[in-house]
Amino acid sequence: MDNNPEFKLGLLVAYYPTAIPDPQGHFPSSISALVHLSAGEEIGITKQTQMVGIQGKRRTVRKKVERGIGTGGTLQLAYPTYTYDAEPGFAEHDLEEYNKVSAELAWSRSLGAARKAFNNHVDLELVLEENVQGQYPKDAEGIFRADLLRQILY
Repeated sequence: MDNNPEFKLGLLVAYYPTAIPDPQGHFPSSISALVHLSAGEEIGITKQTQMVGIQGKRRTVRKKVERGIGTGGTLQLAYPTYTYDAEPGFAEHDLEEYNKVSAELAWSRSLGAARKAFNNHVDLELVLEENVQGQYPKDAEGIFRADLLRQILY
């Protein structure tokens, strides 16, 4: 999979999956991965043995998801993984399990991973500052540009 340019998958984001691949295993270099887990839930960890380049059987072991380190809930796996003090379904606003703080944090992390995977880095602080400067210009030319921009946008 690593050397096949026909694969188009660049990013894999998993919200509260029931099973994850080997925590010490790696994804192909062309794929970025991000996993969001609910702390305290039980998930399957799938490992595949390999001997002298020959793949053996897959084995899935059920384990309880521990809280990650720090306030961010980071797990030390081969791929970025975060835990949240919320039930599975925390990111779906139409479910009872919805948790706004966890959902927004997971969304922010997912968006960051997508930007990184597709090389679309945006300096949001600069965009915000330019927007504020455009709304409250100090000179006549700035006022004209801000007014023209408002007319175009609205």
